[in-house]
Amino acid sequence: MTPPASTFDARDPYARVASWYEPLLGWPLRSMREAVVVLCREAVVGRMVDLCCGTGRQLALLRAAGVRAYGADVSAAMLSQGQGGDIVRAHGGALPFADDAFDLSLVSLALHEMDREVADAVLCEALRVAPQVLLAEYRMAERNIDLPAALFVHVPERIAGGAHYRNFRAFMRAGGVEGLVARHGLSVVRRERLWAGAGALVLARRPS
Repeated sequence: MTPPASTFDARDPYARVASWYEPLLGWPLRSMREAVVVLCREAVVGRMVDLCCGTGRQLALLRAAGVRAYGADVSAAMLSQGQGGDIVRAHGGALPFADDAFDLSLVSLALHEMDREVADAVLCEALRVAPQVLLAEYRMAERNIDLPAALFVHVPERIAGGAHYRNFRAFMRAGGVEGLVARHGLSVVRRERLWAGAGALVLARRPS
C-alpha cells in the first residue's frame, strides 16, 4: 500500500554527493553490480526496472550485457550524472508504471536508509510492477566469519549520519534483508552472499 505523497521527503539528500558518488563508491560497488548482471542474465530476465537507480551505472552495465533495463529515481542530482538512460524521475513508492510492466524489479542499497513505512511502500511498488524482486542489501551475520564485514559496514553508514544511520540500525534490528523478505511473505528463489557476508543478493517472488 502506497502512503500519501506527503510521507515522502521532497528534499534531495543526494544533492551534495551526486558528483562524487561514482568516483568514491563506484569501485566498492563494482562486485555487487557485476553479481546483479550475472544473476539477471542467468535468470533470462526480459524487461526489468532498477528502482532508486541513482546515477544509472547499474543500468549501463545491464544494458551492455544485453538486458532490457529501465530505471526510476527521485533524486534529480543523481540522475543528472547521466550514466544510464531510459530513466524516469519518480519516487520508488509511487511509480508511474502499470501492474506487471516488468519481469523483475531491482532495489539495491536503498531500503536500509529509508523509514520503515517508506521502505515497505517501495518494496510493495516493486512487487506491483513485477512478479519478482532482486534485493541487494545488508544482512545479519550468520556465523563468526561474517562478523568483521558486518561490523565494518557500520563505518560508512555512521558517516552518512542522521536519519540514514538511524534507519540503517532499525533495518538491521529488524533482521536486515532476510527480515524484510520474511515480513512481506516473499518466496526466495535464489540467495547469494555479498561483501564477505555483510550483504546478500536475494531474488524473491511476491506472495501468490
